[in-house]
Amino acid sequence: MRVSIAALGLALASGCRWGTRPDNFPPALRPEGASVAVRVRGEKSDRKGELLAVDSAGVTIRTPRIVRVAWSRVDAMDVAGLGSDYDVLFGESISPDKIARLALVSRFPQGISQLPITLDSVIAQAGTATAKYADRRSAVSDGYIRVGADFPSMGEHWLNRSALLSRTVNPEKPTLLIYANIAGAPKLLGVGFVLVTRGDSTPVEAPGWPDEWHEHSGLLSDESGAVMHPRQKTGDTHVWVLHAWTALENPDGPFAADNWALPYARAGLAAPRPVNADAARALALAYGGDAYIGGLLTDAGVRTERNAAAVDAAIAVARERVAAKRAGSSSVDREDWRSFVESIEKIAGPEARALLVPSHTTHP
Repeated sequence: MRVSIAALGLALASGCRWGTRPDNFPPALRPEGASVAVRVRGEKSDRKGELLAVDSAGVTIRTPRIVRVAWSRVDAMDVAGLGSDYDVLFGESISPDKIARLALVSRFPQGISQLPITLDSVIAQAGTATAKYADRRSAVSDGYIRVGADFPSMGEHWLNRSALLSRTVNPEKPTLLIYANIAGAPKLLGVGFVLVTRGDSTPVEAPGWPDEWHEHSGLLSDESGAVMHPRQKTGDTHVWVLHAWTALENPDGPFAADNWALPYARAGLAAPRPVNADAARALALAYGGDAYIGGLLTDAGVRTERNAAAVDAAIAVARERVAAKRAGSSSVDREDWRSFVESIEKIAGPEARALLVPSHTTHP
């Protein structure tokens, strides 16, 4: 991130407090940044290269590929020729002073304005670049096609295959566009990015990795978070997804996969703060979520020919109860959802509960 001259002056001034002065500042031996070896958590060998930039979020190195590594993934870092004051030791908590010290010996002490991207730039750039897709016809003409269901907390996913095959996080051309019908018309709510890996490899250079990404078992249609089949074993394909809610505020943060403000937006209501996911799930039953639930239970083999009529009746009763509460200006709450889950569980068995109370699988 590019900083102002004033901000750089403050950084230099703070340097005096931790001991770097003109008489002891390490001289630049070449125009490149310092040479470093970074041990990334979960990897067996160091990533070696030129130190390009350092900030509060992490380090950027050229290996020769430009790689961004978040501090949460840096186990240790050795800086060649500058002494232990510049090294990051195993188990060390990175202080602001050390971050500032490392930044000054990087190639770009003021940061890099373009690459690699940060989470902040994902939101800012994607929000501007995708404004043209407010008219979904523009998205279709640019190659986006709908995949999967209309999810109560995530809407519809529209995929661009060329963006997927690029294997990059490009805010100017996201892999996914997220739409939902609100007030009778499709509205663009956000974007998504998809990276595919195999085996033990992980997209460590991706912005927000690993905290903001969740995994699918090789299928984009697995977006519900409900595990309907065993996770794939090491060595198989892994699909990682990052959501960025650019147009609908998410109470759980702009990169949370589920946005439980969406059922309220569909209902024409302001989402409460904080929002309760179970209450939002119940509300969604009256605004299209009933169809999703029926399809989910069917796809998982929980809704069968034998119990289909009973399951459908339970869904209809719950939907009508929620609609009646809305008509009477009563608030829909978590007990409405819990009562519905119990009714389905009595009909279809305990497998139904695992599907109706899902959670996304994130990287450990």
